[in-house]
Amino acid sequence: MHTQHQQQGSTLLVSLIFLIVITLFGISAINTSSLNLRIAANSQFQQQATAAAQLGIETAIGSLTTFTAPSVQTISLDVNKDGTPDYTATVSPATCLSSKAATGYSAEYCATGACPNDTNWELVSTVSDATTGAKVTVRQGVKVRLPSSATC
Repeated sequence: MHTQHQQQGSTLLVSLIFLIVITLFGISAINTSSLNLRIAANSQFQQQATAAAQLGIETAIGSLTTFTAPSVQTISLDVNKDGTPDYTATVSPATCLSSKAATGYSAEYCATGACPNDTNWELVSTVSDATTGAKVTVRQGVKVRLPSSATC
């Protein structure tokens, strides 16, 4: 049988072991929550940057010069509407993929050279974040009816 004198240090030892285990659980929980916070922030950036890139494409589509005189367009975007641009979308020059005479016009009308062309274009918008180095690229196809004088 153990005497009380032999058992005096065991309570302290068991308490220290439990304290170490609880501390490890706490550190693990902090690391997990920190990682989850970074994942959520990256996901939020990706969503906002994708929306900004899409908005850049929509802005470029709204201008006929995007298709008649393709050039690089830099569009500053204020996603959260606070008056300060949050993202800058760089829209590459539109690339003409194909062009063909539009259907539904009479042969006599087309013989005058006035028939429009149905053209297919590819637009590419890129948004980068200088802070994180992250980059989002959105590609979109667009069909545009242009005058026959416009070249593709």
